Amino acid sequence: MRRHILSLVMFAMSAFATLAQSSTEKIVGYAVTDDIDVSGAYFGEAGTYTIGARLGPDFLSDYKGCRIIGMRVAVGCDLGRTRMFLYNMASGEAVAVHEQNQRLYSGWNDISFSGDGYTISGDETYFFGYDYVETADMVSDKKGGVNAVGSDYTDAFMLLSNGTLYPVTNVGRLCVQLIVDVSNLPTEKMSFTFFDPGFRYKESSEGFQLTTTLRNVGRNDISTFRMGYKFDDLAPVYEDVETPAASGATAEWSFTSAIPESLGVGAHTLTAWVESINGKDPVEPCERTAYFGIYNDELTRHRVYVEVYADQNSYYSAKFDAALAAAAPSAGDKTEYVKVFAPGNQLAIDDAAWLHELYAYTLPSFTVDRSYFPCEAHVAYDMNDYLLQFPLELQSAILQDMIGYDDSSRCFADINLTGNYDEATRGLTVNVSGNLLPEATAIHGDLSVTLMLVEDGVVSPQTTINAMNRVVVDNNYKHNNVLRSYITSPHGNKVSIDGDAYSASFSTTLDAAWNADNMRVIGIIAPIADDLNADNLTRYDITNANTMKVTGNAAINDVNVDNAVEGPAEYFTLDGRRAPEPLAPGFYIKRLANGQSSKILVK
Repeated sequence: MRRHILSLVMFAMSAFATLAQSSTEKIVGYAVTDDIDVSGAYFGEAGTYTIGARLGPDFLSDYKGCRIIGMRVAVGCDLGRTRMFLYNMASGEAVAVHEQNQRLYSGWNDISFSGDGYTISGDETYFFGYDYVETADMVSDKKGGVNAVGSDYTDAFMLLSNGTLYPVTNVGRLCVQLIVDVSNLPTEKMSFTFFDPGFRYKESSEGFQLTTTLRNVGRNDISTFRMGYKFDDLAPVYEDVETPAASGATAEWSFTSAIPESLGVGAHTLTAWVESINGKDPVEPCERTAYFGIYNDELTRHRVYVEVYADQNSYYSAKFDAALAAAAPSAGDKTEYVKVFAPGNQLAIDDAAWLHELYAYTLPSFTVDRSYFPCEAHVAYDMNDYLLQFPLELQSAILQDMIGYDDSSRCFADINLTGNYDEATRGLTVNVSGNLLPEATAIHGDLSVTLMLVEDGVVSPQTTINAMNRVVVDNNYKHNNVLRSYITSPHGNKVSIDGDAYSASFSTTLDAAWNADNMRVIGIIAPIADDLNADNLTRYDITNANTMKVTGNAAINDVNVDNAVEGPAEYFTLDGRRAPEPLAPGFYIKRLANGQSSKILVK
């Protein structure tokens, strides 16, 4: 993801050696080679740095049942005796699996673990490496002891500091490897490590491009393999790949193809698989499927919906609030923010706990229209590294960039909100309506509308950092964009479509503690998510969003028509805001000088 924060200073290029493992002992990791492209990199400040690489379940599951029996490390100079470690980070904390002191010499070092090693269950997250001690002499000489190979890669070079892992960039992949007994692996086996079909929505006239990386997770080296792919249930296409891959190493495969003419507007699949390895059928299948939609027409997006997953007990959330506030002016009235607090927080609501279970892999984080950006590991974005390292101006620029990327996602339905609020009873009625293109149901199937009540200026505790740079709890912190409740079901209410349009009405009563003047309704239309789960999140992005204030919304609708009055027409967005001319494409309310109003579409 676009979130790297640290870098090393590179010193020199050097070294090549040969691997020395037996046929059943393989090196596993991101640097599966004895090459050393960068030797003698340094941090530039004397101290002890706990550095290594992280392997998660997506990597280790291919080695389930194998045993970790040692490590290999390459360093740029003699480092003396230092601590080698293997940590299990699955719980979020560093739990020591193995530690031993070892003298490290310049070049590659083999470290054997005592006993039978450690069996891989496949659901661990291992962080492994060594304590690198950088001396004052290294800093003054501008030559350290860190070796790396290749280009930067996620998790391939990380620093453990105060219990948190941070990526290290601009030097390559740290020269650390696990030695694994793979005697129980099949001889021929491959696994996808990267699978990128591009953006989800594609015009029928554009090409389909797939880029993949596959790892050889069998015992034998691979000299050639055959790939197959097909659109929907059409005839498969095969391609022989003459790219060698040693055991544990990776190979790339990609293709570009015109979308078959027989695939019309709607939802489709692209399936790719390994057909053969070294001329043999793979012992275990290796297959991935991408879901995509074909469209011809699209509508204008009313609002970009940014859903923030926050934590009142973390000062990172307060930092993120500042970054959002700095980014908001440049977004104008195009972006709507909703802040959803973690379960257990004072401002959390039970109906929103599912968002944290499915999207918030870290806190704070956020989604943009809950849409998936190609190549990312998660639907949500993590800003924590930026919050720690970069000034506020750069944080806001990064946020604007991320939001802008997803704003380009295609839109096939609109959503309009009008309503009436009764101050005496605190009752609120919201009318929802919209038009749909044929693409909406052809790609998404059934659609649902979700309505949320959001409040600004909510006073509630927040852990933050004061002017003395100390972590404190601010009991008078003002939270904006707070999700107070859902008016519809939290997962949305299915819309009833009449031709190419839909409409519905919903009512609720505002809590006496809420300030109606500071509240707004945010509505989203999206695929109905009856079977939403961690495996299919990328298929449930929001199609469109809109907003309206709880109070003061009747000005456009409640008018007295007087045909004798003449003058220029005025134009408003569907939530009652005056629209500047010339009008951008989209739906508007046109109000004549005589008070007569009508809805228009500008193409």
